Amino acid sequence: MKMARASETDLDLAQSISRIIEDLEKGFMPNPDDSEDIVWFDIDDHDSCKIVINAILEQAKRGSLFRVTFGMLVVCDPRNKLLNPDADYLEHHPAITDMGNELERETNAARYWNKRYHQVSQELNDIYELLKPHTIELNRADVSMSEIDEELPI
Repeated sequence: MKMARASETDLDLAQSISRIIEDLEKGFMPNPDDSEDIVWFDIDDHDSCKIVINAILEQAKRGSLFRVTFGMLVVCDPRNKLLNPDADYLEHHPAITDMGNELERETNAARYWNKRYHQVSQELNDIYELLKPHTIELNRADVSMSEIDEELPI
């Protein structure tokens, strides 16, 4: 499933709204200016509730809380195989971990065979250079097979 990625603004507003709700759970009014003054929240006070609703709505205007929450639902959906469904924390899905391990093994094997190819190529080049003085020019028309047999170092 594909979902639009939450922007930095979306994530920031989600954090702000979460903070407001957590402050309310602790009994505090939202504190927009981060001052250290504590104002207690009274759920039965109409004016307090109005201030809280306005604070949440002001934050919500800045972006999309839906993109943050729905995006996390997509990430956590076991069908997408992004996160380990058996872990209580965020961890790659075992399929992703397995692919990473396989890729590392394949990369190491490719590096080995590439190195080995260059070693063998160098060895063949060295052998060629050793045999070069002993090669016979076969394009000469005046060479008989007996002369070739005599010149071969076998």
